[in-house]
Amino acid sequence: MFSTLVSDTYREEGREWTRRVYVLDVGRGTYWRAFDYLYEGATQLVAANAGIVFADGERVRRFALDGQDETTLYEGEAVRELSVSPDGAKVAFTDADGILVLDVTTGELLLHAGRDGELAALLPDASTTPFSIDRWNAASDAIAITARDGDTGESRAGILTLDGDLQVLSPNRGNLSPDFRHAIRLHLGNVDDWADVATGFAVIELGSGRAVHTVTAEADTFIVPSPGWQLGPDRFAWFEMSRRLGGSLCGYDLTMRPRETGSVTAAVSCADPISIAHGDIDWWEEGFTGEDAVVGPRILDIASGAISKPAQDEWRRMRADATRLSTRRRCAFSRHAATCNLFYEGRPIWTGVALEAVGLIEPDGPFAPRGVEVRAAPHPSAPQAPPPRAEMEGPLLVWSEAGGYEAEAGENGAERFHGLRHVMVHDAGTGRSWRAFDYRYPPPYYVTDLNPGFADSRPASQVQAGRAGFTVWVEDGWNAGSVRYVSLEGRETTLVEHRAIRGVLLAPSGERAAIRTGLDDTDGAFLIFDLPSGRLSQRVALSDLRDWFPDEWWDEGRIRLGPVRFEAMRWSADETAFSVVGTHAEYDGGGITQDSRTGVLSLDGAFRLLPPDEIERVVPGEHFADERATVRCPADDPIGQCAVLLDGEVVGRGQWAEVIGVVALD
Repeated sequence: MFSTLVSDTYREEGREWTRRVYVLDVGRGTYWRAFDYLYEGATQLVAANAGIVFADGERVRRFALDGQDETTLYEGEAVRELSVSPDGAKVAFTDADGILVLDVTTGELLLHAGRDGELAALLPDASTTPFSIDRWNAASDAIAITARDGDTGESRAGILTLDGDLQVLSPNRGNLSPDFRHAIRLHLGNVDDWADVATGFAVIELGSGRAVHTVTAEADTFIVPSPGWQLGPDRFAWFEMSRRLGGSLCGYDLTMRPRETGSVTAAVSCADPISIAHGDIDWWEEGFTGEDAVVGPRILDIASGAISKPAQDEWRRMRADATRLSTRRRCAFSRHAATCNLFYEGRPIWTGVALEAVGLIEPDGPFAPRGVEVRAAPHPSAPQAPPPRAEMEGPLLVWSEAGGYEAEAGENGAERFHGLRHVMVHDAGTGRSWRAFDYRYPPPYYVTDLNPGFADSRPASQVQAGRAGFTVWVEDGWNAGSVRYVSLEGRETTLVEHRAIRGVLLAPSGERAAIRTGLDDTDGAFLIFDLPSGRLSQRVALSDLRDWFPDEWWDEGRIRLGPVRFEAMRWSADETAFSVVGTHAEYDGGGITQDSRTGVLSLDGAFRLLPPDEIERVVPGEHFADERATVRCPADDPIGQCAVLLDGEVVGRGQWAEVIGVVALD
């Protein structure tokens, strides 16, 4: 279940937001619209087995999954903190009188803990104390609660059972295990002049109150008590981090010191260390990868006290549980909410404005939704091996489609999310289609209304198709990238791994490729590869081309806007040379002026400059374009299902599909 913003209007009484709740039956593969509601500050939704539980500050209502039946479970004042039990059968919330628990199906009141009764044990004066419901235990028969004194700021925590018993926890005991047997007590201290950073923790056995384990962070490090107990009640996971502050807030020299390896220094960052210390690490994880990791995951085995790094399968389990139904990139409901994506197990299932995941449930029994829109859900294309080259007739229509997100933990535990796209091929001669290969790329820096899917991603990701195979150029978002070659039969070869790849130009035959590397002419080059062998046949340094272009481009006395840019633009018909465009931009006091000249670089390294009026402006890969191939995506389609057409006939469908090219075989 999830919700999205459908209207945002102004009325005399103020602004009004309308949101719509959708339900996806994963097993059956259909969506339906459940109901619409007016969003207010007190509005909350949770998913329960018997339906969707909705609180608006005054009432608690249950909607059937199809949205047709509505039942009022409770009416009161200041209804807040709606929380559903792990078994999906109960819901807890607070109101002006205290804390209540209801049976979602029958509406039976299972618990009413009053402010002047059981809850008074938390604080002397509980009559005006704000209460919060932190979590349920795994058995769904107790809840962890917190009371905060509005005058002193004092906070007390306790465990409230459905029998009405309240166990008051001593201060600084939080992060309860799923079975409520253990709690984590943080040891707070100062690190590099930052106060209240966790420098260690103790595992407290709640029954006896004794510390069964104590963990102390290494020197200059601190602890983030997350992901917590996601592997179950017998293991606790956390991140250990260290830092040395530089001269300014945005000048950290962030260093992780794993117990088994040496120090690893990360890039400069402007992250707020206090928010990290308090457990907000999702954004932080995405900023660093592999050896640049600044987080070190650790797992404590409660029975033995042994500390270890998580294995890859353990890490995936922790992240899969946390992100099974999730949104990515600026999906929060706000005034300027952007279009974003909702994912189920890493697969994109919906695109909308200000999406919010409501929850996952197992219905009490089978049912058929009534009187609602039903839409087919997208399914990923099944992997298929390409047919032998001798059986391909052509022409080949090549396109890519969204494959979802996947997460990967580096050696030091830092996690990076990758977008995944499938490259599909249709042989018009034989009518066969297959999934040629997949490629990964970093998620977009931002997602807007103009970019709801995966087709336009930044950093660069590009696939070009030739008669013998494909080049795949992907950047990792930190000024590094790689180019690989994939043959029509699926064999892969890595051509270049470089800190600055600026362009790739595959010849239409697919028998050679030119790759432009380097940030400027001082360290860049054109690399020419023979394919499919992947042999580097020629390297031409950009500095060797300098003398061919106007002298005034290199006048160090002038104020230059930037270095001269060289770009490969197009192969010649016989594929023995390709055009190179050099562009120089400068600021002359009155504005920016730009000058471009075109030359021809032969495969043997020879270069000749064309007259100034002969300037080709062809986008790399444009000579693979063919008007026979088109993509038709329905307007306002939140699933992104597009039809791929060749000569007007639909030959395939894919989520956020994008044509790569049409290739005529020999």
